[in-house]
Amino acid sequence: MPSLSRPNRPRPSADDGAESAEARGLRWLLVIGAVLIALVCAIEWAQGVINAWDRWLQPAMSVLQLAYAAALARWPQHTPRLRLAAVVTFNSYLVATVLLLLFAFPPPLNQYQFLSTVYWLPLGYGTAFVFLRPRVALAVSAVIFALLFVPLGLVLASRGAAHWGPDFGSLAAVLAVAQVAYIVLLAAIATIRAGYHRAEERARLMQTLATTDPLTELPNRRAMGERLHAALAAARRHAEPVTVALIDVDHFKRINDGHGHAAGDRVLVQLGRLLAADLRASDQLGRWGGEEFLLVCGHTRSSAGIELAERLRNSVAAFAFGHGARVTVSIGVAQVESGDDADAVLARADAALYRAKDAGRNRVELANARASTGQPLEASALP
Repeated sequence: MPSLSRPNRPRPSADDGAESAEARGLRWLLVIGAVLIALVCAIEWAQGVINAWDRWLQPAMSVLQLAYAAALARWPQHTPRLRLAAVVTFNSYLVATVLLLLFAFPPPLNQYQFLSTVYWLPLGYGTAFVFLRPRVALAVSAVIFALLFVPLGLVLASRGAAHWGPDFGSLAAVLAVAQVAYIVLLAAIATIRAGYHRAEERARLMQTLATTDPLTELPNRRAMGERLHAALAAARRHAEPVTVALIDVDHFKRINDGHGHAAGDRVLVQLGRLLAADLRASDQLGRWGGEEFLLVCGHTRSSAGIELAERLRNSVAAFAFGHGARVTVSIGVAQVESGDDADAVLARADAALYRAKDAGRNRVELANARASTGQPLEASALP
C-alpha cells in the first residue's frame, strides 16, 4: 500500500532554495575574507611593517575563517553558533589589536598599525550585520564600540592625550562618531533587508494560500487551471502529447449522509494522498472542486493515460478508508488534440466521466476513442 504521509512527493521549497543560496554566500564570504587577511599579511610582511603578534595572528585568522566556512558546510545544524563564533573571532582580533596598540606599548603610538586596524572596524560591524540577526548584530556592534571607546574615553578624560599626541583627542572623537554612524547605517540597512524578507515571505504565503486547496493541501482549481494552460502551451511549442483526467468519487453524497461530512472530508484527504502517491513527478494532480480531482499528464498519450487511470482506480477500490466503507472513483480521460484549448479538452474529459458514471461507475472512459488494444474501455473496467 502506498505511503499516505503527504499529499505530494517532497519537492524543494522556495525557502529551502533561499536558505541554501544564503548559506553558500556566507561560506564564500568567509573564504574571501581568509584570502584578504592572507594578502594583508603578505603585504605587511614584505614591507616590514607587520607587528610581532600579527606575524602569527593574521595567518591564524585566515585559517580560522576557512575552518568556519568548512564547518558551515559540514554541520549546517550549528549554523547560528558558527556564524556568531566567526563574527566574535574576527572582531575580537580587531578590538584586541587596537587596545594593545593604545595601552600596552610605550610611546610613540604606531600610527600605521593603529589606523590600519581602525580601517577594518566597519568591516567588523558589517560582518555582524551580514552573519547575524539584526538585534544580535546591533548588540555585538555595541559591545565592540564599548570595549574600544569607553576605556579610551576614560583615559582621555582623566589624563588627556598623554603619549598619543596632542591631536589624538580630536581624532578619537571623530573616530567614535564615525563608528556610531557606521553602526546606525548598517542597522538601518539590516532593518530594511529584514522587512523586505518578511514582505517576500508574506507574498509567498499568500501565493500558496491562493493556489492550494485548504482541505487536501493539493493545488486548487485556480492552480490547476494555470498548470493546464502551461501544459497546453508546452504541447503546442514542442508537439508533445498531453493527457488529462477528471476523477470523481462515486456516490460521495452517500458518504456524507451516512457517515457525516467530517468523514467525507477525511475521504477526500486520504484520496488525494493515495492518488498523488501513484504519480510521476511530471504528473500534476489537484482538487478541481467538490469530490472531483483533475490530473494533467505531460508527455503522455491517451494509451498511457488509460493505464495510469486504471491503476489509480484499482488503488482506490482496494484501499481501506477510515470510515470503513468501500470507496470507488470514475475517471474520464482525454488526450489533447490539435486545436484544443483548456475548455475543449476538459469538456471531452467531463463527457467521458459522465459516460463512466452512466455505465455503472468505478470505471475509466476515454473521450471519443477506444483503448489502444482496440477493445472498448468498458471491457477493462470492473463491474
